[in-house]
Amino acid sequence: MAVRTDKDARKVGYLVAALNLVTPPFFFLPAMAARQFLPATTDPNVVYGLLCRELLPVGMVGLLVAAMFSATLSTLSGDYNALSAVLTSDVWKRFVAPRASERALVWVGRLMTVVVGLLALAVAFVVLRSGGKKDLFDQMVTLFGIFLPPIAIPMLAGLMSRRASNLGALSALVAGVTVGLAAYFTREYAAPTTDLATWLKRLDVMTAATTLAALAGLIAGSWLRPGNAAAQQRTAEFLDRLRAPESATADGEEDTVPPSSSPLIVGGLLVVLLGALLAVAVLASALPAGAGVSLAVGVGLMAVGGALAALGRRQARRGSRQS
Repeated sequence: MAVRTDKDARKVGYLVAALNLVTPPFFFLPAMAARQFLPATTDPNVVYGLLCRELLPVGMVGLLVAAMFSATLSTLSGDYNALSAVLTSDVWKRFVAPRASERALVWVGRLMTVVVGLLALAVAFVVLRSGGKKDLFDQMVTLFGIFLPPIAIPMLAGLMSRRASNLGALSALVAGVTVGLAAYFTREYAAPTTDLATWLKRLDVMTAATTLAALAGLIAGSWLRPGNAAAQQRTAEFLDRLRAPESATADGEEDTVPPSSSPLIVGGLLVVLLGALLAVAVLASALPAGAGVSLAVGVGLMAVGGALAALGRRQARRGSRQS
């Protein structure tokens, strides 16, 4: 995630793309194989545990449990530290106490870690409370659908447009998350037995609602407060640096990006491939129940990837003419 040159950055991108194509079958194969080995199992949340109990020798189950706990603790530790650092440096120091000492910031960071941990526990209790209504995986997918569009849309807009402003990005985040959480609590607690709740439980409806709200917030915020001249200049310089590759590496060797290796082109083509694979998988499965959403997502990914690839080619040609 932090390398010295453009050449190294491209290597990271290619490696991650390759791993994302190779490793998913290893994660999905046990669950798919369980349909043959454990046909009586109907709860998808216990498939991996049952497979381990049936197939692993004595002693390995305990080792697997220990590995799961250690991996979970490591992940939580890293996430809590990252979140507390963001809250301390980007929120507390920036808006509350700009002149705070290093000692004070350390204490604030520890307090933020406790706050983040308590919030995670609160979310866990909410999930446990609603565990009888739907399984954990559906809860995770729903919350992912609520937070993904409000976070991804401002980020992509900032990378692709000079008109997106700070207020627009913040408005997109707040609007999308607010609409998504309001819809979630309406269907789960306020009116769980109404037709409205049934409609809001559809994944496509939730995703469309948060996406449209985020887009509306982005457009409205950027239009109401487009940003001053200094902010627009910083945005222009940032986008120009993205388009213009590093001219030389640390050891003096040339490190130019040919048009065919533009990050936007490569990323766009990978997104097109992912969308095509998803669409083909859905069509090959004879359109099961709920496949319309997956098919729409696949087609949407293909459209977004095509747009990114086209934008990358245009920027590459522009950079070639300027050089």
